[in-house]
Parts: sequence; C-alpha cells; structure tokens
Amino acid sequence: MNERVRELRELLNLSQHEFAKSLGLKQSSISDVERGKVRVGEATIKLICLNFGANSDWIKNGTGSPFEKHSYRHRTDLTEFEKGILDRLNMLDAADKSIVENMINVFYEKRERLNSTL
Repeated sequence: MNERVRELRELLNLSQHEFAKSLGLKQSSISDVERGKVRVGEATIKLICLNFGANSDWIKNGTGSPFEKHSYRHRTDLTEFEKGILDRLNMLDAADKSIVENMINVFYEKRERLNSTL
C-alpha cells in the first residue's frame, strides 16, 4: 500500500512536500509512509481519494485504476487541453478507443524513429 501512495504522488507529478501540503500533512509524514516506516491510515486514504480522485481499492489492494473515472478533472498536473482530450476519449466506445490508441502509437513510433536518426 505504501508503494502505491508513492506511485500515485508521482503520477500526479507532485513532490512529497506538495502532496503532503495538499493533505494537511507534513512532508516527513509522506516520506515515512513511502519508506514503509508507518502504515497508511484510513483517514489519510480518504483524504487522498477526496483531494486527488484516487481509487481507494487501488491504494489498498492494487485493484482497478489509480484514479476514479473522470477523476482527472481534479488533477493539477494536467492542462485543460489534456483534460478535454480525456473527456472526449471517455465518450468513445471500446472500438473507437482502440483506433485512437493505435493512432497515438503510430505517432509515437514515428517520433521515436525521427529522434533516433538525429
């Protein structure tokens, strides 16, 4: 569970200090959690879920996604443009999402090939 708190914080692109401050905690408390010195309490899990739209099942058990559906709206590391893309992506059915994923992979691979030739 402690390692998932670190993973979530890193997904949010927050420092320990920023993460702790948004929860009303000290940076040292988050450091202790991430190092496994202390167990994550239920109250802290609830705060994390409320503040960041995190999935408590994922934090506790590693099941599901780190974030609740549409919780990206609460994320401070995403631009409004990125949130808009996610809004539209969530409206697509599975087949259309697969097409979008393939398109993104093609663009990514093209970019990687270009970068490797420079």
